[in-house]
Amino acid sequence: MNKAMRHALSTSAFIYVMSKELVEKVFVTPGKTVSITCDDRINSLMEDFLKELVQAINTYPIEAVECYFSMALDRHRMTDALLPITKEFWSVHGPYGKYYDTSSPEPESRAGAIRGCSEAILLAESLGAKVVVIHPGHSTVYDVPRQLRIDCSIDSIKQIADFAGEHGTRLAVEPLPNDEIGCRIDEVIDIIDKVNRPNVGVNFDTNHLFPASAIPSLIRKVKGLITSVHISDQDDIERHWLPFQGKLDWKEVLQAFSDAGYNGPLVYETHIRDAKDPNEVASIVSANYKELSKLIPESVYRS
Repeated sequence: MNKAMRHALSTSAFIYVMSKELVEKVFVTPGKTVSITCDDRINSLMEDFLKELVQAINTYPIEAVECYFSMALDRHRMTDALLPITKEFWSVHGPYGKYYDTSSPEPESRAGAIRGCSEAILLAESLGAKVVVIHPGHSTVYDVPRQLRIDCSIDSIKQIADFAGEHGTRLAVEPLPNDEIGCRIDEVIDIIDKVNRPNVGVNFDTNHLFPASAIPSLIRKVKGLITSVHISDQDDIERHWLPFQGKLDWKEVLQAFSDAGYNGPLVYETHIRDAKDPNEVASIVSANYKELSKLIPESVYRS
């Protein structure tokens, strides 16, 4: 059995060692347009990059992986490129953008979110991952009542959850920062309660709720609902720093996860801006986890 709070890494941690062209065409542009598909050249460039990423992950003591998914890529080619990873595939992260917004009042944006998350579920199934992380909204501002957007999010997530259930997948709804839908933990809990599906829980991101001092109590507030976690540090605004670079009290944070009954991996969704290649990203994160793991409560190992 895999140990609780084991070391996991999101492929999004490698975005700053990816070429600017790949970042723009694979992640930035697709979220701004109704539909975009990368051509063969971009898919090939991504496959080449993923070979480096896979080698880096396989080299270091990383125990589990979350794969960030882009609708712009060919899902089958992406699957083939990722399968050589020898570690546990824990989760797949659904796409984020204006046209992948579960809460949008625009039908085409909600349809994009449902389609994108469904593709992420299929990717998870191909990789053997059992969790798909999704967002309850997006930062696009609409002149409509907030409750309308919450209701749209609930309806979209119900449809995604039903599809996930057919494929044996759990959904983890991730709180969002600032004033996006799901920026308060009570709002996320309310959405999940109204979705009312047994395979829907919370992806607790330590970088999306504020202030930093409140994170342990907010973790305990969603006791029993936490399906997965993203860890990174902050200083009362979104930073995605490595643990120990911001204000979070990591001993208290890990104790809170233990108190909340979470026994999954700690998924590093950090932005490593000063690395030169995927190998250095994996090295930096692995060294950080080595220090972080010293703070994991003893009760976790006894359970």
